[in-house]
Amino acid sequence: MLSAQESCMSTQSISNIARALVVGGGIAGMASAISLAERGVAV
Repeated sequence: MLSAQESCMSTQSISNIARALVVGGGIAGMASAISLAERGVAV
């Protein structure tokens, strides 16, 4: 039998959303934003 904590945990879904804010639009900032976006990070 499941404990109360295990029961609650099994009914909840946990989402892991990666987000990033790149400050600066120069070469390094744009390269960083493109690299992160290619890896699936919301930029």
